[in-house]
Amino acid sequence: MPTLDELGIDAFVTAKRDSYQRATESIRRKRFELLRGVATQPVKLAEVQVLGRLLLYEPMETVSDGAAEASSRGFFDAEDAPPWDTWFWLKESTIFCWVPESLISDAQAGIDANPVDCIRWADWSKLSALINR
Repeated sequence: MPTLDELGIDAFVTAKRDSYQRATESIRRKRFELLRGVATQPVKLAEVQVLGRLLLYEPMETVSDGAAEASSRGFFDAEDAPPWDTWFWLKESTIFCWVPESLISDAQAGIDANPVDCIRWADWSKLSALINR
């Protein structure tokens, strides 16, 4: 992606938002392709809630200081982004992620170290409310 200096602020913000939209859609398509031929059953929301947590990532709010990356032992990257394979939905500049139970403590360490509110846990009702809009 071109830099802020190369584009100017308005074009940079638009390009960054578009890149996250394309990335999220690409992840969704690839996940669909990988699972298309596999015999899977839908997982009930109650099971998903027990096996992990809902994480919200606001990529336009990151400070890119590396604190979350270092504290989370690499769960988050330098842009405060969680791993792409945890992403499942983008809505209103928020990326929704599912963090499995085994990685919750690493994610929590990154959240605690992050100086802004660009990564945070959310209640599953937030997801339900947005889906039903």
